[in-house]
Amino acid sequence: MADLLGVSQAEVSKMERRSELYVGTLRKFIEAMNGELVLAARFDDGVEVPIRLTEAEDAA
Repeated sequence: MADLLGVSQAEVSKMERRSELYVGTLRKFIEAMNGELVLAARFDDGVEVPIRLTEAEDAA
C-alpha cells in the first residue's frame, strides 16, 4: 500500500490508526486498490442522495 500511495509504511500505519480520515486520503487508499470512492446520504424514507465532492472540498 505504501508503494502505491508513494509514502512510507510508517505513514500508512499512522493513517490506518486515525479514527477519522480526510475524504481525499480515503479516496487515495481506495484508488490505490483500483477502486472508486462513492459517497451518499441515505435517509429513513429510503431516499439515497449521491454526494459529489470537488478536490478542494476533499482537502478541507
